[in-house]
Amino acid sequence: MTDDTSGSPLDTTTGSGDKKIAVVGDSVGYGLAFQFPAGSYPGVSVTGSAKIGCGTAKQWLVVNGVRQWQDNPECRDVFSGWENAVKSSNAKVVVWSMGGWDVYDHYVDGKVLKEQSPEYARYYRSRLEKGLAAFGPKTQVFIPKVTCYDQPKFEVEGQDLALDRNDPARAKALNAIIDDFAKAHSDRVHAVDPSSWLCKDGKPIEKIDVKVMREDGVHYTSDGAKTFWAWLMPQLKSHL
Repeated sequence: MTDDTSGSPLDTTTGSGDKKIAVVGDSVGYGLAFQFPAGSYPGVSVTGSAKIGCGTAKQWLVVNGVRQWQDNPECRDVFSGWENAVKSSNAKVVVWSMGGWDVYDHYVDGKVLKEQSPEYARYYRSRLEKGLAAFGPKTQVFIPKVTCYDQPKFEVEGQDLALDRNDPARAKALNAIIDDFAKAHSDRVHAVDPSSWLCKDGKPIEKIDVKVMREDGVHYTSDGAKTFWAWLMPQLKSHL
């Protein structure tokens, strides 16, 4: 799966059973839900809900000081779609995928918010709080932290978006916001770190046991998704 800026809605359900997981967020999350290895986890059902090209922050990026495409209306109300996915699936656990679109500077309410600024931290925290409220009070929420992206050149409107997306300082800043958010809601929000197996010394690990983990430095391959779920499922087990 590759990046898209269309805001196209995607929904999928993989597996069957009484143990329900809802995966919401961006296209990385959708790919993980779509490629869930159901045969390895009998009795588990995974529902994915995403709008391709939409992040948790409102979608008006600023790259190299240049505002990108106008605020996509499809990305303005992502939370309602996620709320419906959680309710309709009766999921006890939510896996909330974020970061790929959120590590950029953003144009918000007439101002450019630098991603590593206190202003952006406050803004993004408000988005996290709104998303959490949409999931309902009884769900356990797992947020995979931003990992070491290694995307090739990805040019939109004359700007290479890969440079900011691959910047470890931007990932670190967003992960600090996620960590603080999880600490503030420690009874139900869990920040988990795929970098523990997907990166080494801050650099991406392309292959594990000769299997390629990510197809474009961002989205998981089928083998990468299997490895991801093998790592994450033991952490979810007690909440299902």
